[in-house]
Amino acid sequence: MKPERRMEDRIYEDLSRLPVPLPEGTPFDDDAGKRGAYLRGYADAWHYVITSELLYATVGPSSTLYDEDREAWLAGWQAGCPLAAELWTREATHLRGMTNSAR
Repeated sequence: MKPERRMEDRIYEDLSRLPVPLPEGTPFDDDAGKRGAYLRGYADAWHYVITSELLYATVGPSSTLYDEDREAWLAGWQAGCPLAAELWTREATHLRGMTNSAR
């Protein structure tokens, strides 16, 4: 008998097919370095949420970021988490519904 996959793995499989929904504009559009840090933070948040690593890991900005870019990275992280969490929750609810209806 094939073991049941963890729900987190199924969610990641589904959500990892989607492109990271990066915002077109950021609060740092006038500074290329900070804009890049913001978008990296946003994408990092997306990755950590959809992989469920957010549930198990402590996360912070890359040590390669310049100090002045850390604030922008954190702002991107904070902006990216809610959307990814909303999609993760929606997918989990969908999968739970499928599981419950199959019983």
